[in-house]
Amino acid sequence: MGRGELHIYARGQGKQEVVYEVSSTPYRLGGLGNPTTVSLLLTPPMISDEVEQVLLDVALSHSSKVLSKWRIWFDGVAISREYKPHVLLDVDDRYYSKVVYDLTPIYKPGVQHRVGIKYEGSSPVTVEEVGLLVVYRVEDSYTYYSFASGCLALAPGEEAGFELAGDCQVPGAGRAVFRVVASMPCKNAVLRLEAGDVVRRVKGYTGVGDFEVELPKPPRGLSLRIVHEDTGGNYYPRHVVVSSLLSLVYRCKEPRLEAMVESRGGGSARIKIVNSGDAAPDKAFIVVLAAGRIIRRVSMGRIQPGEERIVEIPLEQGYTNIVRLVWSYHGRTGFKDLKVQA
Repeated sequence: MGRGELHIYARGQGKQEVVYEVSSTPYRLGGLGNPTTVSLLLTPPMISDEVEQVLLDVALSHSSKVLSKWRIWFDGVAISREYKPHVLLDVDDRYYSKVVYDLTPIYKPGVQHRVGIKYEGSSPVTVEEVGLLVVYRVEDSYTYYSFASGCLALAPGEEAGFELAGDCQVPGAGRAVFRVVASMPCKNAVLRLEAGDVVRRVKGYTGVGDFEVELPKPPRGLSLRIVHEDTGGNYYPRHVVVSSLLSLVYRCKEPRLEAMVESRGGGSARIKIVNSGDAAPDKAFIVVLAAGRIIRRVSMGRIQPGEERIVEIPLEQGYTNIVRLVWSYHGRTGFKDLKVQA
């Protein structure tokens, strides 16, 4: 089962969409030779101007159990002048800790947000991860969500299971998504995520990562199993530390872009782009690749539902060209690949 725990800080369902942006670049602060401040930019997509809830979570690793001389700012507003972790866990000769702040009263949608952290203690700390969860009110969407944060340490061979409540079923839901933020001790460690019939194995990764499992057709009785596989390897630190878990089951309007060849010849091809979905992407573009090289990039802008466009692209002779259609919508990215022989 592992040691430590994840606490649920947000849960709900209704006409909402949820975005979660994570900065997982480590920053070492305090002690000899290290800076005392760090400033991070977080820019979650603006889905609506109606914001229902905003949470900021910060994960640290440190050698001293008690930390002092500490401040955190969000968009210039001081939100903490002392460090009182909600979860503190002793793992592999270090402490992992997590704090969560409710920023709903001061959050302004549609702008870049700056998180400032200052620490002047003599014992260095590492800012492992900073996450920003935003729940928007959206009339034409319906979402069940659950957000848990904390520190859960899994040694090789240990696992943890998470069951979503029975009321998470969303009529007509298009998909379910689990996002797991976890710190991998070394490249030899293997983390396995199991949800329904979908299994994802994370390996060859070191440090904090944001790992996603998606189920296109959510089953009833949705659950997630997180396993630190025992591969027989000898490594230290020994534990995978899970710090956040976001569960989403949702139904919303989305773009569905398709690409097909209309004609080709003379070193080029005419590609038809069709949006068969019920929403326009925030942005879309085409990337043409040949032998691993990008030979053309074409911006498509916003393609409305039902709209068709014809784009002429060059082809690299003697190669199978990959026409990659990429789009983003409400912070989510989709893509389709089309192979075209020159």
